[in-house]
Amino acid sequence: MGSANVNYGVSRFLGPLYFRTDGVYGAVNWKTLAIYILTILVEIPFVNTTLYVGPIATFLGGADIAWIIGLIVASVVYYVWVGRPIMRTGGYALGDGRRDQSGRYDKTPGTV
Repeated sequence: MGSANVNYGVSRFLGPLYFRTDGVYGAVNWKTLAIYILTILVEIPFVNTTLYVGPIATFLGGADIAWIIGLIVASVVYYVWVGRPIMRTGGYALGDGRRDQSGRYDKTPGTV
């Protein structure tokens, strides 16, 4: 029916951009990963699941508000620690945010 060589992943659309270690997708964003882990740790006391009920969830009568706490903590810590990268790059998801000779942001994906 289908070919075994068909690639339905993101690399089909992004091509070589996805596999460059010095590009937009190639490196690990360690700050964001640390914020993710911190958020999970902060959520634990607020969790109410069948496997574990946190002390604050117990105090709140079983209310699981971990997702609210996680959203707030992750948003605030990311804003303070990482900043606002969308504003710095001109709002483009691809490209490195460098300006061309006319002063406009370079919108070319994967430019170096």
